[in-house]
Amino acid sequence: MRYPDDFNVPPFPAGKHTAVSRVVAVAVSVVLLIVIFMCGMLLWAQRSVRVHPFLVSVDEITGAWTVVGHHHTEIQEVSTVRTIQESVVGKFMRGWYLISDNQNLNNALWHECTRETDCNNIDKSGVDTYECALYCVASEELFTRFMTDIVPDYQTRFANGELWVPDMASLQISLIGEINANGNVWQIHATIYSNQAQEINILAYAKVGRDNNLYQTTMGYYVQDFNAYRISE
Repeated sequence: MRYPDDFNVPPFPAGKHTAVSRVVAVAVSVVLLIVIFMCGMLLWAQRSVRVHPFLVSVDEITGAWTVVGHHHTEIQEVSTVRTIQESVVGKFMRGWYLISDNQNLNNALWHECTRETDCNNIDKSGVDTYECALYCVASEELFTRFMTDIVPDYQTRFANGELWVPDMASLQISLIGEINANGNVWQIHATIYSNQAQEINILAYAKVGRDNNLYQTTMGYYVQDFNAYRISE
């Protein structure tokens, strides 16, 4: 005989209530185990989630949208020193190879500024106006070479209606050697779009230096020297 199921007799008046209580207890235990299991599954699912951020680049000439850096790989840690140096190189490339249809924007890029007042004002973004954007991430000697050797050619191209836009999505910046807090040499592959020619593919080398007094907004980093070569693919 099973207790308390088979003991529902007058000598055992609590047998029925005991059986019901056992069923309820078993049901509650099963529900509790299910809840614990589901909580474990939610915790596992939350830890398994990976964020895949990406940027959208809009071509200034064609208006085409391009997804930048959307790779489903494990998150990699990058040092602050490397991140800042890569950012400086990217800003330099954007300013060095831009020929805009907006003459005011070109003038903002193609003129010498006062470093103490124009470059070290942390409240000034310069993102929209490009005012002194190239000057503030380049050495004095390098910017002088840009004004002497590059700008006259750009002015001629602009007068002929030619526009250049660096494809920042194609920018590949590789470190040469070990990362150094005082600066590094970087190898750069990039594509420049022209409205009057085919894509211009370049291989370049940028030497990043550091001067905390003159380049405060970039943590002291600036492009000290730069050499580029046109390549064909």
